[in-house]
Amino acid sequence: MLANKLPRQGFAAAWIKNIPGAVLASLVAPAIMTGNLAEALAAIATGIVFILTRSLIAAMAIGVLSVYLVRLALGA
Repeated sequence: MLANKLPRQGFAAAWIKNIPGAVLASLVAPAIMTGNLAEALAAIATGIVFILTRSLIAAMAIGVLSVYLVRLALGA
């Protein structure tokens, strides 16, 4: 019911549309900046998958899997 009250056009609508991406970036950026090799490689893999597929779900899955596999390989 509340969603029907939200603006559908204009600056506020564009701002609301971009909130999920901004929240995700604010959660991931510190891990990339302060992380080690596993996080850096996962960020690169995630970016490549997103560019190639334009699928956020696929990119996130590859990112999580990449961190796991690289940490497993490095024994970290």
